[in-house]
Amino acid sequence: MIAIGIDPGKTIGLCLYDGERVLAAEQCTSAAEAVRWAMSWWLQHPEAVVAVEWPRMYGVGGNEIADTCAQAGWIWAAMGGANPPDEGVSNGLRALTRVEVVSALSRRMGQQVRGDAGVWAAMVELHGGKGVAGRKPSKKEESGPLGLLAGKPHAKAALAVAFVAAKS
Repeated sequence: MIAIGIDPGKTIGLCLYDGERVLAAEQCTSAAEAVRWAMSWWLQHPEAVVAVEWPRMYGVGGNEIADTCAQAGWIWAAMGGANPPDEGVSNGLRALTRVEVVSALSRRMGQQVRGDAGVWAAMVELHGGKGVAGRKPSKKEESGPLGLLAGKPHAKAALAVAFVAAKS
């Protein structure tokens, strides 16, 4: 299954993933630009599910998390989300909290995945391991399954969201 992962925040990460490899990755600072990227990919792959990492506050949150919450809602609506995200899939959209993403990766790995570094390590392991997964494209060989994410840390977070959406 093809999935488009979106990781909202000060820098928004986007990842187009086909269930085995990253097809495209972007990051930007504008929600409108993020929606344009996601919509262009969705037009190319209308069967794709669009998964938005849905922010949650588990205590006191500051302005940055409040802005991310508002941004996620705006992206959800701009992408055509008709129902509140907690009601499941809406018009090909799916909202996944960080806890849901980490829990799904932990089940897949058979061990607890912790933090951003743990999420990335799980993605690398699930895509061929070090030296293979993140190999950058060159004139002599094509990129590894995650090679297009090089230099795009926020797109790496979007990959985890796309991966869980594609595999569930």
